[in-house]
Amino acid sequence: MPKDECDPEDPMEFVAMSVPADAGTDARMAECFVEEFGQMGFDRERLLGMFANPLYAGTNRLYVTYGEAWVKDVIDRVLSRWTFVRT
Repeated sequence: MPKDECDPEDPMEFVAMSVPADAGTDARMAECFVEEFGQMGFDRERLLGMFANPLYAGTNRLYVTYGEAWVKDVIDRVLSRWTFVRT
C-alpha cells in the first residue's frame, strides 16, 4: 500500500472524530491544559502565550471563543491551586 493512502482494514490507522462539548467541558479542558503545562514549568505569561498562539490549536480555540479575560481567569484560578508555578 502506498504511504499516502489509507487502508480501511488497518487497525492502527489514526481516526479523528469530534466530540460534542459545552462551555463546562471547555472550561475543564482549559484547566487541564494549564495544569499539564504548569507542571512542565510554564509560568502565567507563557501559558497565556500558548493560548494566544494559533499554532496550539486546542488552546487557541478556547482563546478565540472565550477571550483573553476568560483565559486569564482560568490560568489564575488553576495556578492558585498549585505551587509548581509562581504567577
